Amino acid sequence: MIFPASTVSRWFASLLVVFITIAIYAPGLHGDFEFDDGANILDTPAIKLTSLSRQNILDAATSGKSGPLGRSISMLSFAANYYFTQFDPFFFKLTNLLVHLLAGIGVYAFIFSLTLAIYKNEDRREVVFRARVVALTTAAVWLVHPLNVTSVLYVVQRMTSLSALFTFFALACYVHGRRKIVENQTKRGLIFIIVGLGPLTALATLSKENGALAPYLILCIELTIFRFASPNQGLKNFLFFVFALLILVPVGATFFNWDRLVSYVAGGYSNREFSLMERLLTQPHVLMFYLRLLIFPNAGLMGIYHDDFPVSSSLTQDWLTLASVAALFAFALFGVAMLRRAPAVSLGVLWFMVSHSMESSVIALEMVHEHRNYLPIVGPIFAVAIYFWREDFDVISTRTKWFFVSTIFLAFAAVTYVRSVQWSNLVDHAAIEVHNHPNSERANYQMGRMYFLLNSNTPTAELAATANEYFLRAAEISKGNIYPIIAMIQLAYKARVEPDPTWVAMAAQRLQYGRAWAPNIGALANLVECQMSQYCKLADDDIVALLGAALANPDATNGMKGAAHALLAEYYLRKLKSLELGAPHIVGAVEAEPDRVDFRLELIRLFLVVGDFTSARSELEVARKLDRWGTYGAKLETERLRLESAQRSRANADTIDGRKTVN
Repeated sequence: MIFPASTVSRWFASLLVVFITIAIYAPGLHGDFEFDDGANILDTPAIKLTSLSRQNILDAATSGKSGPLGRSISMLSFAANYYFTQFDPFFFKLTNLLVHLLAGIGVYAFIFSLTLAIYKNEDRREVVFRARVVALTTAAVWLVHPLNVTSVLYVVQRMTSLSALFTFFALACYVHGRRKIVENQTKRGLIFIIVGLGPLTALATLSKENGALAPYLILCIELTIFRFASPNQGLKNFLFFVFALLILVPVGATFFNWDRLVSYVAGGYSNREFSLMERLLTQPHVLMFYLRLLIFPNAGLMGIYHDDFPVSSSLTQDWLTLASVAALFAFALFGVAMLRRAPAVSLGVLWFMVSHSMESSVIALEMVHEHRNYLPIVGPIFAVAIYFWREDFDVISTRTKWFFVSTIFLAFAAVTYVRSVQWSNLVDHAAIEVHNHPNSERANYQMGRMYFLLNSNTPTAELAATANEYFLRAAEISKGNIYPIIAMIQLAYKARVEPDPTWVAMAAQRLQYGRAWAPNIGALANLVECQMSQYCKLADDDIVALLGAALANPDATNGMKGAAHALLAEYYLRKLKSLELGAPHIVGAVEAEPDRVDFRLELIRLFLVVGDFTSARSELEVARKLDRWGTYGAKLETERLRLESAQRSRANADTIDGRKTVN
C-alpha cells in the first residue's frame, strides 16, 4: 500500500499542503499592483463598482480590453474585489491565492479521476489509493511550483488562474463522465461530459481565451487514455462526431475568414518590436526555457519582465535557435512515439504542447511570460508522478519515494517563498528585477520610476540623477518605446530644470519612423495631461509635433490614429481654446475608429456647439446602436436632453425674432 489508509492521514496530508501553500505566498500578499494591473484594473472606471445595479454589473463585465472576448468573468471578479475592499492590493492578491487553492482542488479532482481511468482493470481498492497519491503529488507540486508565482501575486493574471480553474473542473467532469460511459452508465456519463464541454468550458473561455483549449486537451485525453472506448458503436460514433466538429469548425472558420484573420495577425505586429517570423523562430527557445524552469526553477532567471529574451531572426543566427527547434520537434515526436507504450507520458507531452499552442504561435503576443505555464505544467508533472508511483517501479522503496517527493515539494516551496518575499515590497521587487534582468527595458524603467517616486517625496539631486540614469538606460535598450523619454522630461520639470531638447526630437523620431507601438500613445496621453496641468512646460508646438508624428507613422493602426486624433482635439480645445483647430481631429478620431462610442460623444458635443442639431441627432442614433451593452446610456441620455434643450432655445429665439419682424 503506497498511501496512508486512514482518512485522517489523507486529510492531514492535504491540509498540510494547503497550509504550506498559504504560508509561502503570505509575504507576497502585502505587495502592490504592478505592470499591467494599472491599465486593466486601476484605470478601468467600470471596475469601481459602488452598487449592484444591473447596469453597473454589465458595465464591469464588458469593460475588459485584454482579449477579443472581453474576459467578463475575470472583470466581474475584479469589480467584486473593489466593491468590498476598494483598491486594496492585499485583498486582490488574497482572492488570487484563493483561486489558486481552488484550482489546486481542480487539479486533484481531475488527476484522481484520470488515474482511475488509466488503472481501471486493476484491484479497485489499490487503484483508489494509487490515484489519491498521484493526484496529491501532482496537485501539491503544482501548487508550490515557482513558475506559478506571477499567476498568483500579479493581480491581473487572475485571468489566467480563473480560466485554468474552470478548465481543470471541465476536464474532471469529462473524465468522470467518460469513466461512467465505459462502465455502461451512459446517461450519467453524458451529463458530466456535457457540463464539462459546455458551461465549464464557456466560463473558462470568458475568464481568458485560453479556456477554449479545454476541448482540445480533452481530445488529447481521448487519444491517449480512452481511445474512444465505448460499450456500443452508437456512443463511439457520437464521440467521433463531437471531436470531428472540434477540428472541422475551426478549420472551416479559418478558411472562410482567412483574409480577416491574416489582417488581424499582421496588424498585431505593428505594435511589436519583432516580426511574425521572429516570433515563430523564437518560441521554440521560449518553450525550452519554460521546460528548463519547470525542472530547475531558478529565481535568478525568473521575473515579471522577460523583454530581454533574445529574439531569433533566422535558424542559422546562432546554435541555440536551431537546437531549440530540433529539441522541440524531438519532444513532440517522443510524445507521439509513446502513445501506445506509455500513454500518460504521451499525454504529458501533448498537454504541454497544446496548452501553449495559443500563446506560442502566430498571435502577436509578447515573447515570454511565466504565467503562460500555469495550465501547461500540470501535464508533465502528472506524467512523472504516475510513473514514479507505479508498483513496478521498485528500484527505491516507498519510504524513499515519499522522502524524494517531499524534498522536491519543499525545494520548490522554498524558491516560491523567496520570490513571494521579493514581491512583498514594490521598491525591492523593482531592484531585484533589474538585477536579474539588467538588459530589460521594462525593469530599468520600473527602477527609474521607483527613484522618481522617492524623489517626489524627498527631492534630492542624487535621487533624480539615479532615476534619470535608469530611464536613460531603458531608452537606450528599446529603440521604439518613448515611455522612458517622457519620464525623463517629466523628471526634469520635477527637478525644475529644462529637459534636454534632443529628447523631444528622439521621441518624435520613434513615433514617426519606429515600429508603431500602442503603449506609446499612453505615454503621449501622460505627457498631454502633464502639459495641461501646467506641470510640464514644453512648447505647444512640441506637443502638436509629437502627436502629428504618431499620426504620420505609416504602420499606425486605426486605434492609434483615433487615440492621437482624440489627444490632439483635447489639447487644442482645452489647452489652446481653439475650436477651429480641434474640430477636424474630433472628426478624424471618429473616422479612424467609427465604432468608438466615446469618440462619437465628442462629435455630438461638437455639433451641439456649432448648432448643427440635425447632425447631432444623427450621430446620437448611431451611438445608441453602437452602445449594445448600454455602457454609455447615461451619457447619451444627457446629450439627448442637451440637444432637445438647444432645439427649444433656438425655436423660442426664432419665434421671438419672427414677432420682432412682424412688429
